[in-house]
Amino acid sequence: VFGIAAGLGADGIQVDDWGSYSQSFPMAEQRIQNLYIEEAKRWNMEMPSMGCNGFSRSGGLVNRLGTPEGDISLLAIRTGIRACADMGIPLLMLPCCWDGFLRTKEDIENAADMLRMTCKEAEELDITVAVESVLSPERWMEISDYVGSKAFKIYYDTQNSQYFAGANPPEELRRLEVSDIAEVHFKEGLIDLQGSRCFGEGETNFYESADILRKKG
Repeated sequence: VFGIAAGLGADGIQVDDWGSYSQSFPMAEQRIQNLYIEEAKRWNMEMPSMGCNGFSRSGGLVNRLGTPEGDISLLAIRTGIRACADMGIPLLMLPCCWDGFLRTKEDIENAADMLRMTCKEAEELDITVAVESVLSPERWMEISDYVGSKAFKIYYDTQNSQYFAGANPPEELRRLEVSDIAEVHFKEGLIDLQGSRCFGEGETNFYESADILRKKG
């Protein structure tokens, strides 16, 4: 994958947690870590972040604290933080997708408690924990205030909030402080179809979003 991405002109890739707990945390194994590090060096590529898609498919931040599933989620986050530190990856991305969507007040409160527990540990290792969700900017600011850690950031997707929550991405970006956003996932598509168009040819107001981010620096 490093060779393919390099051939396309990319400078780096976001690596994945490869199934997380269900696959016994492959990215925590030193042998696997070394393979990634060596290949990245070989192709002069960076690893700016690690996405925890397996974590989200297993419930992620929705899994209740104090349950076996919640214990697994905490273990997955902590293992991901350590793996990032071992590999020199500065950011751990926790998507709230699949079985990990935050839907209820209890989901959001549980996620906030889980992040409060783990972001302090990430801060000590100088790792950013960025959460991708379709919650409103105001709700994320409430969670950020509660978590109370400089390690906690937003991972903003330029189509998800429109596709899943009927929001207007440019309007959300206007309400967000750019310093609260760790990374941006630029994705273009139709209102009822994700990632299906080239930039500027879909219905996400891509150019407006890009211009807002540019103006915010």
